[in-house]
Amino acid sequence: MKDSKALIPWLKPKADNELKISFLNIQSLKAHYFDLKNDHRILLSDIICLTETWLSDDSEDTCWTIPGYNLYHSSFGKGKGVAVYLRDSLEAQNKQQSSRKSLQWIKVTVQQLDILVLYRPPKGCQADDLKTQMTPLVATKNRCLVVGKYLFSVTLRF
Repeated sequence: MKDSKALIPWLKPKADNELKISFLNIQSLKAHYFDLKNDHRILLSDIICLTETWLSDDSEDTCWTIPGYNLYHSSFGKGKGVAVYLRDSLEAQNKQQSSRKSLQWIKVTVQQLDILVLYRPPKGCQADDLKTQMTPLVATKNRCLVVGKYLFSVTLRF
């Protein structure tokens, strides 16, 4: 497959003050680990954010390592979970996480940037509950990037 022109800026070297951040709904890290580990475009990322990792809480981090990255994850089993791969050269100044059936999230702070990865399953927490949980996480002095998959069903009546 040919590289799209849209990818050309991604493939160019980055400036020292830039971060390359990728987000994927991996739909099972176990099933797609080899693909992730060998994708040269994704590996240009300083930070790789994943949803639907499908890992269990007792998953060995060493099974899912990618050379040059540290792995942080918040898991809850099949169809759920989030993870962040952080390049070795970056220091995670702060890490928080929560793993409940209705919502999984992980927050990592890098270079005064809060990165919040969240996954809300189809029958997960209500919108108000999500807002209540997320507000303190994004109300910081740092810039904040929120990525993830947070499904909501809305019923419209006419």
